[in-house]
Amino acid sequence: MKALRVFPFALASFLACAHRSQFPSLEALEKLAAKPPPAEVFKSKRVSVEKWELSGPLATHVALSPRSGSTPWEGLLAQLAQSRAGALTPSEDMHCVAREVGRFALEHGSQPSADLHNFIEGRCGASVVRVWTNWIHGEVPEDVSDEKVFERWKGDLEKQLREELVGNRAAGVWFGRKGGRAVVAFASGERKALIEPMELAAEGGAVTLRGELFIKAEKVRALANRGRYGFSECEVDSKVVLPRFSVRCQVAPEDEVAWVQVTAFPPGRILGELVAEVLALPGGSGPKEYLRVPYTAPLMAKDVGDFSPELLTLVNQVRAQAGLGQLRLSAKQSETAARLAPHYFSAVFGQAEEMVADTVVMGLRAGWNVGGPVLFGTFTSSWVMSGGDVSAVVGDMLAHPWGREALLDSKVTEVAFGPIVDSARGALGVVVSGYALMDERRHPERVKEVVDLINERRAEKGMAPALWVSAPGDSAERTVALMKDGEDPDGALTFLMRECGRVLNRRVSGWILTTHSLEELQIPEELLQRQQLGIIAVVGQHKERAEPWTNYVVLLVLTDVGPTQTASASAPRTCECQAEMKVSMAAPSP
Repeated sequence: MKALRVFPFALASFLACAHRSQFPSLEALEKLAAKPPPAEVFKSKRVSVEKWELSGPLATHVALSPRSGSTPWEGLLAQLAQSRAGALTPSEDMHCVAREVGRFALEHGSQPSADLHNFIEGRCGASVVRVWTNWIHGEVPEDVSDEKVFERWKGDLEKQLREELVGNRAAGVWFGRKGGRAVVAFASGERKALIEPMELAAEGGAVTLRGELFIKAEKVRALANRGRYGFSECEVDSKVVLPRFSVRCQVAPEDEVAWVQVTAFPPGRILGELVAEVLALPGGSGPKEYLRVPYTAPLMAKDVGDFSPELLTLVNQVRAQAGLGQLRLSAKQSETAARLAPHYFSAVFGQAEEMVADTVVMGLRAGWNVGGPVLFGTFTSSWVMSGGDVSAVVGDMLAHPWGREALLDSKVTEVAFGPIVDSARGALGVVVSGYALMDERRHPERVKEVVDLINERRAEKGMAPALWVSAPGDSAERTVALMKDGEDPDGALTFLMRECGRVLNRRVSGWILTTHSLEELQIPEELLQRQQLGIIAVVGQHKERAEPWTNYVVLLVLTDVGPTQTASASAPRTCECQAEMKVSMAAPSP
């Protein structure tokens, strides 16, 4: 029985423009959704328990430590590793995972649930990702020696290992027997990065994870759990040049454990790939016992085919406890998600091409059927053997930071669920996308937020506030209308600068800034270093053709401030000078 993990798909913080869209079109999604769904999605069965004691020894560090075991099973793995030197490493962390999963299989005759499986990987200090486990088991009379069992089973084990252990991997194997039954369990994970040895104890409420990527990437991003509901963005050390990376993550000192996930983004892509997943121990010493964490009271699905109403209820309960606004269900987008969910899980479980899962993820994040200007979309997924208890789905998604970001981002207001039910196995699966829509604030409120942010950043550098100058006449309203009607930001800025040039008697220059969140607007360093600065600001929206997401577009026309003028951002000041001026536009901010 192979155990697979359903992984969240990380988000990039920006949407690149002026290129072929990375999002599948609505037509492409409809074509995929129209295909007959697989007859059986959840082929493996897992057992859920409220608690489970690990045997140990357990990890104190994350590190790829080679293991040279003494059992014939490990000898078989070592021989295979020798034939694939450099590509396959028998390791202590994977031996630990195999041991703990094998012990569970001896007791319950099945794989552990996904959340317990994750806990095992974390407490074993796994330095790899996409960990899978498999096992061979059977009834073995007590008078049959371990050597006899090895002779009978080694052919099956070698065959499975050769089939599964491809690529750059770490692996481990363990043999055990109990009460007339025997199990040989093996575990393996993909090496997407070389992780430097890291102590799991989080001294001072922070962990630093360093390594070197084995995949090509232009950026990394990391998140960490904080508290019962929170998550935080980790600080990426800009002085460390890829493929090497270093991230520092703040965790809550009162937490017993905290997941940290690192994702690498290939050049030009907004869909990242998980390269490291670490269970940090803020308290210094981690637990040996797994305990299920309930986020809500149990709630059984009423409809055997659709548990979306119960799921929305529970997610909104959690958001209320976390002090967040309630999510609204996007009915039309949920219809699309429900039709795509079987194809997504089929790809995740190896029954369809892996790119099918990517298509579903990007297609649902696009939010073509949400309605309204979508700033960005999130994605997460889950499958649990819960006997119909929807609270287990919520708990599984909130266990890791990427799932929390998808469900508990304060900017997300709409959500789409694509549920899938396997009543025979008691399995519930769901794909989830959340959507942040452009706010409905009036233009002056948005402009004031931008100017306040610029002056806050200038104050941090000891600079005087910028002078806020209002756009002449109705040019601001006309510029906003131009972008909303499809005019590209370059053309809108050119129009705005020409209008300013008709009334200002000073040289002006222009900047274009784009963002999905005005709170996270990146201010160019040049605007923070000028001693004196006058700003005409316009905040509009723009969506590239064939792209699903809308961006805030901040147009800044900069004017030279005279030495006798007082800089202030409390209210805009109008310049009433009539003169034709030469205009220039600075290079757009990245």
